[in-house]
Amino acid sequence: MDLLAYDPAAGFAQVYKEQFAAAADEFFENAVREGGIDASLNEQLSSELKKLRLQKEKKDGKCTGLIVLLVLLGIALIVWGFWIGCSAPDDKKGMHWAVFIPVTCGIGALAFFKIIPDIKKLSRQITLLEKQISEMYTRIRTLLEPLWSFFDWDTETNLISKVLPPFQFDKFLSLERLWDFSSSFGFSLVDDPDTTLTGIHSGTFYGYPFVFVEEIVFSMGEKVWTNSITITYREKTTNSEGKTVWVTRTQILTASITRPCPEYHTRRNFFFGHDAAPNLSFSRSPSSLSGGDSFLNSLGKKYQLRKLRKFEQNLTDQSQYTMVANHDFEVLFRSENRDNEIEFRLLYTPLAQQYMVSLLNDRTAGYGDDFAYVKSNCVTRICSAHLNETSLTEGPFCTDKFELKEIKKLFLENSSAFFRSLYFTFAPLMLIPSYNEPRLHTDDSEAGCPTISECELEGAVYYNKSYFEPEGSITETIFNIRNFNILPNGVAATIEGCSFSGRERVEYVKKWGADGKLHSIPVHWIEYIPIRSKTKIRAWRIEETQVPAAKVLYSRRGIVIARA
Repeated sequence: MDLLAYDPAAGFAQVYKEQFAAAADEFFENAVREGGIDASLNEQLSSELKKLRLQKEKKDGKCTGLIVLLVLLGIALIVWGFWIGCSAPDDKKGMHWAVFIPVTCGIGALAFFKIIPDIKKLSRQITLLEKQISEMYTRIRTLLEPLWSFFDWDTETNLISKVLPPFQFDKFLSLERLWDFSSSFGFSLVDDPDTTLTGIHSGTFYGYPFVFVEEIVFSMGEKVWTNSITITYREKTTNSEGKTVWVTRTQILTASITRPCPEYHTRRNFFFGHDAAPNLSFSRSPSSLSGGDSFLNSLGKKYQLRKLRKFEQNLTDQSQYTMVANHDFEVLFRSENRDNEIEFRLLYTPLAQQYMVSLLNDRTAGYGDDFAYVKSNCVTRICSAHLNETSLTEGPFCTDKFELKEIKKLFLENSSAFFRSLYFTFAPLMLIPSYNEPRLHTDDSEAGCPTISECELEGAVYYNKSYFEPEGSITETIFNIRNFNILPNGVAATIEGCSFSGRERVEYVKKWGADGKLHSIPVHWIEYIPIRSKTKIRAWRIEETQVPAAKVLYSRRGIVIARA
């Protein structure tokens, strides 16, 4: 498969987007067919369910309208009677009462013999409709039940591999994959006690390893707690007539304190290992000059180009930066901190430079220039704005929708969005000719019996974190794998959960008021107290023929988690 036949943006828009949509559509239709889902019956039942819901909405509206009418009539009678008794002229009260009493009796009769019975009747009809809706919904869900078994953790990644065969995704991140990535390319996922891996997708591109990583990062920050009180005091002043009078004034006093507070944020990165240009390192950040042809944009490019030329001609530093012929590439890609010009040109051929410019400027098929890029010898890391908005922890596709057409539409939308995000994350590497050559020497041992890695185990733990969170936790929990051991069947480890409990505190802050007095303002805040938990677990692959006797908690991505 020649991925270089198109630039990445054009390839996605003209070829791969439609191919993926067709593959996803075919997969869904096969699932419906093989699951024995009666599409016509689903359509019929869905139509009936919609009619029932519509009937219920109408009766809900009528019932609500009658209740509002009843309340308004009651309020009107009370106000009218109060006005007659208190504000009507004495000589006309008799006339008003003569009208009020019959009207009240008439409205009372209307309420007791018409409105209230109608409300009760509508309530019974609504209750019956709710029961019918529930039964119909249950029937439809039962009809659809076989469909969900066709969706698993690998559905979307398998579709990507079908459309783009050079991409092969792992069922889970194995020790063998990590060992190959580390020994061949010098990559390792940092074992940071302040981060928790929550989602991972690993695999190969033409045999070279890659890893998409989602993690939660902890840091201790600060939070400002505030509170206000209102004071009242009397002040002597002179009025418009020149007299001295006392007036009452109010003042709001506000106090704030700053106290430590744990902070958490999600970070997503993509890592790729390749032995092309092993001595080259550089980085780049998104450029504000891409994606536009306005007058100001053109001026910005010219200004940036002058700066690059000046930097190129600077002989006083040790930089050997030399611009390539494609100045648009230099201005937009901004990689002047590269340390090996020969290897840089081996990667970024004229074709790759042209494709990169197209990718950075495209905001229709792709996301434009929204990525940062770091190459450190054989390992490349990419983080992008769109990847940071893409969840890597989603479970197998499922929805509470009941209409097959709507379910299919949602599946196609979700899977296409996931494909687009991963595709354009890798696109800055896909356009490099050297990266589009198959790896000559690969280790196929992983295909036989992959071993669960610590990283994958950490993500599996977070998937159902409630089993492992410290008791009394009020914040996010950071999990760390301790005492990791490989067993004949699976692995064993101790899960250490680090979190915070909270204790309510109050602190009094002194502030002077305009009344000349010192006031105490209570400021309530939460003291965050570190807490930990330790849980021993075992994990093994679902297809293991011999499994240990243990209390199974759940499974995720082909891995079974159990208490040791």
